[in-house]
Amino acid sequence: MYSEPDFLTDSRKSKRFRLSLQFVAELTQMEQNPEGLSAIYHLYRDDISRSLTALRQLNIITLPFGLETTTEMHMQILLGAAYQMASDKDLSVTVATAAPRQSLALTAGLVDSDDEDGAEA
Repeated sequence: MYSEPDFLTDSRKSKRFRLSLQFVAELTQMEQNPEGLSAIYHLYRDDISRSLTALRQLNIITLPFGLETTTEMHMQILLGAAYQMASDKDLSVTVATAAPRQSLALTAGLVDSDDEDGAEA
């Protein structure tokens, strides 16, 4: 049902993701963000926020923590999952995506789920 993310199977995307992690390591040593970096983060964050808003309007989710907190939770869940999958090559996609999928559903307040693996939403 789920396939491995592109950055795990595509050599070029894998290298790009590795460089992204290397860049993040370098950022930890900087006192300020390079120009434009915060804007990139906010573009991703705004996309998640718009998606959550649309799902709420369709009554698919309830946003029990509110839009802003849920958006930040989802950013952190997704970034953590991407890091885990990139750094542990022995981890199966099914295992790597199970907890993030449940976390995203729970924090968003998923109303109805046809979750095939039996996880409760």
